[in-house]
Amino acid sequence: MTPHRKSEEPPALIGPTFGLSLWVWLLTWSVGYLYPVLFPPTSGIQTAWTTVVLAVPALLTGWLLSRLTAETVRFMSASAFALIVWLSINVAAVVTVCALTMSGASMIEWDALPGTLDMVHPEWVFLLASTAAHLCASALLFVGRGLRYSRTVKEGASR
Repeated sequence: MTPHRKSEEPPALIGPTFGLSLWVWLLTWSVGYLYPVLFPPTSGIQTAWTTVVLAVPALLTGWLLSRLTAETVRFMSASAFALIVWLSINVAAVVTVCALTMSGASMIEWDALPGTLDMVHPEWVFLLASTAAHLCASALLFVGRGLRYSRTVKEGASR
């Protein structure tokens, strides 16, 4: 009989990571494509709306990071830990780039496909790609771990 190795049980922190990743992806894509509609250049309303929209993912990411106790990290896989770190970087980048964009600072305009695709804020392209890639990786890990756990439970029940 082999000793049982303790490991995290799904969804552990993968569930909240996946949920927050989905939210950050939706937020980033919504702001990236609908920026003039969501943040019109009017004073007062813009500040309050922006604070609410950007504070929630930052607060939830802080909550997620607070769940990383020594005991949790000890049994956590490297891939789950990497996804949480990547998510934290994405959230910080979204807040920073949004604040810089609102202040008028931006990277140089980029003509990706001359005459057809002109990117006014190319930094958003990097955020869109990073949040989409993170969402895909989170979904794969969430579903994969869930399936593996359910298979383990079924095998244990059949013994």
